[in-house]
Amino acid sequence: MVSQHSERSDRRTVPSQFQELCVVLLRLHLNLQEEDLAYLFNIDQSTVSRIIDAWLSVMAHALECFIIWADRETLKKQCLSAFRMHMVQKSQL
Repeated sequence: MVSQHSERSDRRTVPSQFQELCVVLLRLHLNLQEEDLAYLFNIDQSTVSRIIDAWLSVMAHALECFIIWADRETLKKQCLSAFRMHMVQKSQL
């Protein structure tokens, strides 16, 4: 069993685009560590890091139209009163 593990770690694979997407989605949804993802997909941890960085940049750009930021007035109205009182003292909304 130990020899199988060492053989597996010696032969790294190049992930397909679908596998890269799976790496990113597993990281986002299950918060798996990069080392765990590297083991699951038989790739280096640094490769996992590069995949996540590249895909998140693309996803952020592609999905930015779906992110709606509330304006200041809406934020002020929706804040809890205790939170609002604390925040007014600390900063200006």
